[in-house]
Amino acid sequence: MSGGASRGGARWALVGLLMLTLLAYLPALSAGFTNWDDDGYVTENAAVQRMDVRALLFEPFEGNHHPVTMLSLAANHRWSDLDASSYHLVNVLLHLACTALVFFFVAGLLARLGTPRSRAELVALVTSAVFALHPMHMESVAWVSGRKDPLYALFFPLALLA
Repeated sequence: MSGGASRGGARWALVGLLMLTLLAYLPALSAGFTNWDDDGYVTENAAVQRMDVRALLFEPFEGNHHPVTMLSLAANHRWSDLDASSYHLVNVLLHLACTALVFFFVAGLLARLGTPRSRAELVALVTSAVFALHPMHMESVAWVSGRKDPLYALFFPLALLA
């Protein structure tokens, strides 16, 4: 099998993994907001609903200060008001992007270490599958207030790739 064919095969396998991951998280799209933190972060948060950038950047919410998360929730609110499914969709899409980044990071790292491309891509696929489908991500992806985790998981491999 030529290098181009194996790379195409690995990319199709990644697409398959992303589809499987989407299928696994599909039930989250029909979930609503919770009465734990979603009120403080979104449904009753005037700063999010008004897109008060100063407050979102500098004030803590629910005892936490994570401005990128709060700005993303405010953008989500501007896009879809209080349609909970859109917040869940954004979390799922962030998780899918993270899964792809894990694949590309691991494949690239192993290639730099001299691992043959087909082996590097197989290891990257298995690694990204464990990342994508591990139950520890369920809360972060399926809970609106867990948005900070997929955002962190997005920027971490981006920084490593850079």
